Amino acid sequence: MKTIIWDYNGTILNDVGIAVRIENEMLEERGLKAGYSIDEYKALFDNPMENYYRKIGYTFENESFHDVGIEFYQLYDKYFPACSLNQGIEEKLKESIQKGYQNIILSSCEHTKLVEQCQKLNIAQYFQAVIGVNNLIGGSKIANGRQWMKETHSNPKDCIFIGDTNADYETANQLGIEEIYLVSTGHQSFARLKKLHNNVITTVKEIKL
Repeated sequence: MKTIIWDYNGTILNDVGIAVRIENEMLEERGLKAGYSIDEYKALFDNPMENYYRKIGYTFENESFHDVGIEFYQLYDKYFPACSLNQGIEEKLKESIQKGYQNIILSSCEHTKLVEQCQKLNIAQYFQAVIGVNNLIGGSKIANGRQWMKETHSNPKDCIFIGDTNADYETANQLGIEEIYLVSTGHQSFARLKKLHNNVITTVKEIKL
């Protein structure tokens, strides 16, 4: 059985709009440069997250990265109802199941919130496993992915990884997965993703199962 390992934020969930809204609100509140467009955000967004925050003006002299992260996720919960699935997600999930694949989510989203959000989006039934991290602003997708693969005796040659950022590309590489799709509907631009990997798509509809 082939397994599709899905990133969540930006890949399954169309949450870029609220991420930009929150970023601008928090920057403005601190008197930092704000007003970023979605395209500007996608050109700047990076991992690790603390490096990204420093890039857009945070110094963490008067507040910690942890505190900033907690504020972000409080606002994220507030604006989450404005989110939707990215184009073609549900159709691709149904197609994969019809072809005998299994689907899992491997995310840096906190596990309990991830499960709740999947239920609210009515997609939980498509996934054999939903794997998040154990706190709001940290945790390793790579470690969680390795643990899942060990427990399920999964062969990376039988896996497809779908993500939207440089961190997803690194995760797939660390897990030994060679079949990777990077989708530009998420948090990084097509041009940036193309520098990482040749298999960059604009929607999941382009994935060949």
